[in-house]
Amino acid sequence: MQKISPLILLPIALCLIFTVIGGCSPAKKPIRDSQGVVYFLNQIEDNASRELWQEAGESVNELEDAWARDRARLLTPRTRERVESFESSLGKLKIAVRKQDKKDTLELISSMKNDYRNISSP
Repeated sequence: MQKISPLILLPIALCLIFTVIGGCSPAKKPIRDSQGVVYFLNQIEDNASRELWQEAGESVNELEDAWARDRARLLTPRTRERVESFESSLGKLKIAVRKQDKKDTLELISSMKNDYRNISSP
């Protein structure tokens, strides 16, 4: 058997390593529920449950900011439908919080959490 030169193995090993690393892009990792969008959804849910509508309204504003930061990164042809659904629900959520409608607010939060998990999952 012939010996394989280390000079040949090194470039092959590096190519394999970079291929694996490149395929695991940080932009595709799911977002933890303790950060960003889901954090503010949880805040709104908690405040609405306790009927703290001013705080819920402030959290809606923070949610919009967090969503604006995440949207472009999460929008792909595969996620387009969920992104549009999330944005539609966000508009409805603003109205529900402004009207202090606890039932609608909590239903929208549940739907939005589901949409967001499906958007941000690999």
